[in-house]
Amino acid sequence: MHKSLELVLLGCGVLAPAIYLFSIIYAAAAYPDYRHRSQFISELGTHNSPKAAYFNAGLSVTGILLMAFAVGVNLSPGNSRYVSPTQLGLAFFGFTVVLMAFYPCDPGCPRTPDKSPQIIAGHASAIPPGQPMTMKDWKP
Repeated sequence: MHKSLELVLLGCGVLAPAIYLFSIIYAAAAYPDYRHRSQFISELGTHNSPKAAYFNAGLSVTGILLMAFAVGVNLSPGNSRYVSPTQLGLAFFGFTVVLMAFYPCDPGCPRTPDKSPQIIAGHASAIPPGQPMTMKDWKP
């Protein structure tokens, strides 16, 4: 049972980027005149985006899958019982992705400080993925 749960949770780490990518492609295809090169991805979740609900749902699922993946990494062989910075970074990144789905920005996202939860979550989410993964896992 433990091994199959571990495989499912590790599989979440493979599925998460695929769902994220599909959400972007699907929402962008329905957004009139959306340009990947000049617009922020967050604009796909705005109130005037035709598929905002799908994009934000995709973000939520991606974040939940990333948090599940962090648990799977902890259960994998060779890990101690202690949570490493990598696992904390993955879980925190997943949490901020879910948070961004619940607080979509207005069109022109970075220029809308009134939606501070989305902007704060966006900035906070940029820190964990790279930071812990460049460190040696901490083991007391």
